[in-house]
Amino acid sequence: MSLVTLLGCSAATGSSNVIEDTTYLTPIPQETLQAYKLGTPVRDKLQAVIAARIQLNNPPHFKSSGGPKVVSVDEMILDEAHKRVAQSGSYSGENSAGNTKVWLVIFEGDWQATPPDPSHTMTPPPPFHGCSYVIVNADGKSGIEIGGIDCKS
Repeated sequence: MSLVTLLGCSAATGSSNVIEDTTYLTPIPQETLQAYKLGTPVRDKLQAVIAARIQLNNPPHFKSSGGPKVVSVDEMILDEAHKRVAQSGSYSGENSAGNTKVWLVIFEGDWQATPPDPSHTMTPPPPFHGCSYVIVNADGKSGIEIGGIDCKS
């Protein structure tokens, strides 16, 4: 009897891991993004995606029509993340040690670059389809880097 109970618990635990591993792929409601507290340690893929979306949108570097699709979410050290995005375009970031624990989140979508200052009268470039990445510090205190990346990476 206890063996059946033990097996049942381990099977239930295994199935919850599958759900947790794919939850970050579902669209995230705007209310969830607004309620998320930056500064909270990022412990799983869903939190990494939420923190990355907030960093991407605040200040808005790119706006995505319909919400971006999550391509990948990986926990690693900053040096590894930089190797993965080595061919990337421009980015904004802060200086952090190469062994800093981070999450690399890559999104694909239809994007519109936005001017840094809403009072700018410059005409924004046309919308484009592509990928962007956000490197989020695992301590949750800040994003480290945002940029464009080849979708084939």
